[in-house]
Amino acid sequence: MSVAHFGDTFTSEQVSLDLGDEVYVGLFVCSPNKDVIEKAVFDNVRITVPVRDNFIPYREYIGSNLEVMDVADGNRRVIYTAPDSFQAPNWTRDGKALIYNRNGRLRRITAKGPSYLHGWSPDGKSLIYTGGRDSEYDIYKISASGGKETNLTNTKGLDDGPEYTPDGRYIYFNSTRSGTMQIWRMKPDFQYLKRRA
Repeated sequence: MSVAHFGDTFTSEQVSLDLGDEVYVGLFVCSPNKDVIEKAVFDNVRITVPVRDNFIPYREYIGSNLEVMDVADGNRRVIYTAPDSFQAPNWTRDGKALIYNRNGRLRRITAKGPSYLHGWSPDGKSLIYTGGRDSEYDIYKISASGGKETNLTNTKGLDDGPEYTPDGRYIYFNSTRSGTMQIWRMKPDFQYLKRRA
């Protein structure tokens, strides 16, 4: 179990118990005093069944939830669920709909694949995405109307999740290039000219 107060880091607790073949899971409140009635409100609670030991990520899927979060109060709401995989939801430029990658079905803009859309430039002229090329995943951009893609990162390791800042001055992305997944920043017109060793 992992729990945290709002804004704090999750803390995990694990206890191994033989619960038999049937297990009922739920939440309850109990007063330590038999003469006192306690009341509680549970909100934004999820019970997730862990995957089996030999589960193979990105080849097998346990389903996906599309959710929106209010950044002011942290409340999250699941708005769509599917039994397979979908990724990288992005608001349309008018903010009225979400576009996401699901099982490779998305309007074709790039000539090569796989390509995973992550967003628009603030001026709406470019798309930014993660592309799998030559057994590596890097950040690319392309005109919103299609054409030749521009490779923006070229460092060994996974580069993923690119997003423009609202003013368009930077692109933030996550990368394993340092050995662990961290957040990186670059200028949107930056291109690596040196190939990987």
